[in-house]
Amino acid sequence: MRNKIVWLGLGIIAVLCIALFVTNFHLANSETQTNATTVSSRWPSEASVPPQTVPYRIEGDGPLAVALREALSQKLMNAQPAADTAVPQLIVRIDQANINWTPVHGRAEIMTTAAFSSNGDFAFMAAEPTYFQFNDDDDAGAGFIVQAASEISLTDKSTGLLSHPGYHQLLADKLAEEINKALQTNIFAAP
Repeated sequence: MRNKIVWLGLGIIAVLCIALFVTNFHLANSETQTNATTVSSRWPSEASVPPQTVPYRIEGDGPLAVALREALSQKLMNAQPAADTAVPQLIVRIDQANINWTPVHGRAEIMTTAAFSSNGDFAFMAAEPTYFQFNDDDDAGAGFIVQAASEISLTDKSTGLLSHPGYHQLLADKLAEEINKALQTNIFAAP
């Protein structure tokens, strides 16, 4: 009888451990702080981008990148992942992700760069500080060009019941909200 109880207890623990690493849930209180700094440039200076489908690409792998791919398609209006051969208009790069997770506590410090380019030229991402350069002669046939780069930092402390995928999804949702805010304010709003 004692062996049956031990095996039953081990079975329950195994099922709980699998659920914490496979299922997507969180029943937690979160304190999340975000800070975003955006620089942008337009050619001509009064150019604005009409609402449109935005193809995006997430640079990086791992659970946060996977969750962010899903969150962006849900949080951004008319956003879709860019096909492997397509030129994206939005590139999100996870620069730093320090994520500490336990089933009852999560802590994260994340730095991301979100860059938008209406013409698909992301050369400005390589320069520090960000430097936009438009050539009046070459860009005259383009109609308009809008480019922007946002540096987004996120700090989170969560306590409660958290699965591993659930905590990453919570962080990705917060990042997607900040990226959407930066796009709506700096890209799609009239100058």
